[in-house]
Amino acid sequence: MNSRQRLLLVSMIVLVSSCEESDTTPPQVSIVSPQSGTIVYEIATISCVATDNDAINKVELWIEGVGSGSIDTEEPYILKWNTITYDNKEYSISVRATDATGNTADSEVMLIAVDNSSAIPQVSTIAPIIYSNESFILSWSICNDTDFGSYELRSSNSMDMMIYNVELSSLNAQDTTTEIIGVEEGDKRYFQIVTSDTLGLQAYSTIVEGNAIVLFNNVYESVPNLYPIKIISTSDGGYCLIGNDTSPRFLKIDKYGGLEWTRGVSNVGNVVRDACVTIDDGFVFVGDIPSSYNNSYDLLLQKISADGIEVWRRIYHTPEQDMGFSLTSTSDGGFIVVGTTMSYGGGDAWVIRVDAEGDSLWTNHFGTEGWDYASKIESTQNNDYIISGMFGSDLFLTKINSNGNQMWEMIYPDLYLANLMDLRIASNDDIFFCGGATGYSEHIDMSIGKTDSDGNLEWEEIFNYGFEDAAASIHPTDDGGSIVFGTTHGQSTENTTAVILELNSSGAEERVTLGIGGNIYTICTSGLITSDNGLIFSGLRHNLEECQPKPWIAKASPSGEMLAFNHNH
Repeated sequence: MNSRQRLLLVSMIVLVSSCEESDTTPPQVSIVSPQSGTIVYEIATISCVATDNDAINKVELWIEGVGSGSIDTEEPYILKWNTITYDNKEYSISVRATDATGNTADSEVMLIAVDNSSAIPQVSTIAPIIYSNESFILSWSICNDTDFGSYELRSSNSMDMMIYNVELSSLNAQDTTTEIIGVEEGDKRYFQIVTSDTLGLQAYSTIVEGNAIVLFNNVYESVPNLYPIKIISTSDGGYCLIGNDTSPRFLKIDKYGGLEWTRGVSNVGNVVRDACVTIDDGFVFVGDIPSSYNNSYDLLLQKISADGIEVWRRIYHTPEQDMGFSLTSTSDGGFIVVGTTMSYGGGDAWVIRVDAEGDSLWTNHFGTEGWDYASKIESTQNNDYIISGMFGSDLFLTKINSNGNQMWEMIYPDLYLANLMDLRIASNDDIFFCGGATGYSEHIDMSIGKTDSDGNLEWEEIFNYGFEDAAASIHPTDDGGSIVFGTTHGQSTENTTAVILELNSSGAEERVTLGIGGNIYTICTSGLITSDNGLIFSGLRHNLEECQPKPWIAKASPSGEMLAFNHNH
């Protein structure tokens, strides 16, 4: 045998020997934990055992028949499954073992449920947003999770937050406040806090609206013993508060709540009950004055200028007692005044039309055989007028034209309403009213009602939040609902606080804010909605230990957020 033949023989022996020794035995693998049916979240740990007649090269987690890339090469075999990117549902999982030769084997399939809903970070709550000095001031609740990752404050011009700016990104859990500067008055923005943990799970706060509206909450310590009657808006963006101490008094307030001036007008013993702004930015108020003609009262109508100086005064009287309760301006600069006169039977509702100088153009009266009075008047969209008041114990509404002629009259004998406090007319001439109700419970409740433009009653709803309740002002909203300002009285004076109530078009409660005033006697006697949709409260705040009630005016945001009380005025 030559050398070439011997080399070929050796190669064949090696090849045959190699084929006979090749490893084709697959490994064995099984999952130890978790058990089938287990719910996992965040990072799930998969423990398994794998054996082979030679050696295990690796084990890998498979999810829904696809390799996950989670691999371990050394015992004990532990695989990590990051479930954060998976939907909350059930998954089939298995482990594939590969030996040194490349043989593979799969464990039995297990059904494991992913549920990260309870593993998300603690949701932060954004506090009421304050607008001050052309800035939004934001704060939110702290995230106390041990795996806190970050805060991200987002802002948007749209409530859906589809397009947003990141105003703040912080890795510090204690960093829970920020200021956004350069915000113009009247701006509106929406804010949301996104809290992330170290694994990337995120929690989204409720979207909160921020309005660039000047807010204040002032008690006017320099004007004690004034009982506020009504607050009205002025053309300069401020307000005028009308009330009584020993005589009628006006407080001019700027748009920031600062006291500009206070004027006592008319004589001691006079009473103001309503007022309105004139076309030259002055004020006209109506009330009573001790009569020079009899031992009772006459109706007083008086005008003051924009800076509180008397312009003219008019007194209207009959042989008997006369009282003025309400007025409204007319398109020609004059006024229509309503009240009561005792010169007709037991007392009639009294209406007086005057020109811009307060001189009478015509008068009218109407009523029943009992004591009747007109307490409110409002103009309609076509310059007719709705007058409301009480015929005895029953609410009445009547519509008159500009000449004082009655167009219709409605009486409501079946209402709980016993004391009418306010009347407002919506943009479609629907009529809203509010006041005190008796007979519904053992105490006085809030009565709030609505009629259509012809006086047909649509609903009356009764609300009770305390021992006794009083509705002071009502304002229709653009969606057909209304906002009511009032007071709820607890069984002790410390529990007497202001309240704001929001109703839908059917009179159902949408939102109520109670406890305005804390544990100090605080009543709301009037309210209004400003041009920027802020909410103005006016009333009385009374620290019983000092025995000196003080006038109070507050401006809240459209959603009712208020600043702390400021007594430095």
